[in-house]
Amino acid sequence: MIISWQRFFCTGILFFVTFLSTQAQEHTTSRSDKRDYWSLTTEFQLSLADVHHTDEGTKSLSIPRLTWILNAGAHYHHEFNDNFGLFTGVNITNLGVIIREDGVKHKRRIYTAGIPLAFELGSLRWANFFAGVQVDWAFQYQEKLKIGDSVRSKFGEWWSNRTPRVLGSWFIGARFFHVAYFKIQPYFTNFFNRNYTDPTGAKPYANRIARPVLLIFGFDIPLTRTISLSRKIVHLTKRPPCIPPYILTSPTTYSPSPSIDPTSSTP
Repeated sequence: MIISWQRFFCTGILFFVTFLSTQAQEHTTSRSDKRDYWSLTTEFQLSLADVHHTDEGTKSLSIPRLTWILNAGAHYHHEFNDNFGLFTGVNITNLGVIIREDGVKHKRRIYTAGIPLAFELGSLRWANFFAGVQVDWAFQYQEKLKIGDSVRSKFGEWWSNRTPRVLGSWFIGARFFHVAYFKIQPYFTNFFNRNYTDPTGAKPYANRIARPVLLIFGFDIPLTRTISLSRKIVHLTKRPPCIPPYILTSPTTYSPSPSIDPTSSTP
């Protein structure tokens, strides 16, 4: 079951990337400086969460979780000028929390489809800062129970009620040369649905609060834009001071002044 849905999403992302690449090749514009472009992102994610146990009044830090599988997205950028722009798009996020309780490790994660909305500020050709918000919709849940290195149980659910259907977060980061970026993304929605009731009538998450914080390093690859790291344009119609004026003069109009021989006699 797990292999089947992973193949399903990998195939879907492959078709989505192919579609965007086709659109990028067909897209043409008469402007030499494109202000609108698409990009594809992939991310390496380190996540932590401050876990609250409300029944015991205790707090603990979750086990660090590192993942890069299916953290990808497609973004549409619009630049108003060389220093300010906006972007939005679609992100697929692998969001999870690992909690150890009484020697038992509980690994829970969801896949979400999110829509970010952010602004970019700074030199958009070299480096810039960005900040915004993102709304995620959870669509696939998985839970593992491990004792030591042994997996004792594992199950997955589509459109599960164990977590909220909608999760919100904000993020801030910096991008360098339109390719690499760093980002911090805290979630202000509890990962667990405290009102969830299992088939036995129990509420396993009623006394648990965990809000993940993501530390992200990613790559943002433009599709419909040629990256230029230089803003200087050489205008050949303007003569540099080191070039004599007759070099830029047409041969048909240039007529050098006759040289004067001081030894010759004047007629």
